[in-house]
Amino acid sequence: MKEQLEQFAEVEENASLVKLNTYHIGGITKYLVRPNSINDLIEVLRILREKEIPYFILGNGSNIILSMDKFAGVVIRLDNFASITYAGNIVTVGAGYSLIKLAIETIDRGLSGLEFAAGIPGFVGASTAMNAGAYNSDMSKVVKSVRVLNDNLEVINLTNKELSYEYRDSFLKENKSYCVLST
Repeated sequence: MKEQLEQFAEVEENASLVKLNTYHIGGITKYLVRPNSINDLIEVLRILREKEIPYFILGNGSNIILSMDKFAGVVIRLDNFASITYAGNIVTVGAGYSLIKLAIETIDRGLSGLEFAAGIPGFVGASTAMNAGAYNSDMSKVVKSVRVLNDNLEVINLTNKELSYEYRDSFLKENKSYCVLST
């Protein structure tokens, strides 16, 4: 199994989850996998689904408590999905980009809207999916569209309206088989 996954990602066997969350607690996962591209992520997910191996996509671990028990499946981290591009006042950012870093960078560039996120320690992908927010604002107010993998492992775009944002909730949070790639 490890050899198959290594064709498409960095793989660590029997990896500790302690340093992958802000509470610094957690057990061990059979495999910690870090794909480098969307195509690699798709291949990893295909392998896991074909072999019926449980998996969990973990963001920055800032809004989660991990079990101390060993997870017999695969934890996938998208921290290699940390690209960012600016086109005027439109910012496209990868799911594995730090939300705090993004907020600070956009402020430094004179862009407004993400000031509320300057203290939220999550990754952009998870923050987008859960509609993270503070100070009477949240991701629903700044996200125009999101690039995701759907349950069929197809890359699609969802508009803000299609995300059905509500307080700390969204279509993506309710449909966990979808995976945020960028926003």
